Amino acid sequence: PGWKRWTPFVAIPFILNAIILMQTRGAFVGLVGAAPLALLLGPKNKRKIVSINMVLGGILLLMVADQSFWERMGTIKTEEGQQMESSAASRFDIAEANWRMFKDYPMGVGHRGNDLLSPEYMPEHLLTDKEGSQIRSAHNTIMAILVDHGLPGIVLFVLLHVAIARAILRLRRDSLNDPSPQMMA
Repeated sequence: PGWKRWTPFVAIPFILNAIILMQTRGAFVGLVGAAPLALLLGPKNKRKIVSINMVLGGILLLMVADQSFWERMGTIKTEEGQQMESSAASRFDIAEANWRMFKDYPMGVGHRGNDLLSPEYMPEHLLTDKEGSQIRSAHNTIMAILVDHGLPGIVLFVLLHVAIARAILRLRRDSLNDPSPQMMA
């Protein structure tokens, strides 16, 4: 009720601006993938509002995003025979190194273990950056959890997501069965 209802609406431009400035393909794909879920999981009586907000967000994205953003998003998909962009291709090498780290340390290395082990497992061309750093982050949440926290960490990660999915589905079911104003808001 009241001003709290408008808080997410006010946040949309700031979130889109962060995605545009960071030129993050993962966030863009997540944003595009979340749209149908918002329509599917949202209350039926709010679908019109959700649809309007998605259209407004899309228009805002088209108005604010510059050419370099769209060029970066254009590297998400490659055509048959086309060379994958080097940043995207390096993710496979990093994931392979992370998998070897996990196999050697199945119970995990500890927080920031990937940083400690990366010089031993990753090729030199992946390690040296502009500042001369010899460490590399996982660039993948699942692999980071596997290396840093091992099997216990990935089990907890999966259980957390199962609990979240169950809660969302329970809320959806309850909102369909209870048409009270509190559940419909």
